[in-house]
Amino acid sequence: NDLVFFCFENPQGSDISGKIYTMLGTEVAAISPRRDKTGVAGVGCPASIIQAQYATWDGTADNVRVRNGIYVYRIISEDQVFTGTLLVVR
Repeated sequence: NDLVFFCFENPQGSDISGKIYTMLGTEVAAISPRRDKTGVAGVGCPASIIQAQYATWDGTADNVRVRNGIYVYRIISEDQVFTGTLLVVR
């Protein structure tokens, strides 16, 4: 089972949203933050992050596994935007 785990600090409780895109800019999936202490399958954020939140992506688009390739993530919090790339290889 594929799972990408994004962990971040959100001390002001800002609204956070995120999306996954193909390299051509097509939206693949939306990701939403969570505040569970244990995370997914018992994996949580490091204890040093006090106001921890995390988001996950399971490597699917509309419940279908995405193809191998490079994907872009974009996480938005108020006036900050965080972007990066993900490599899916199976």
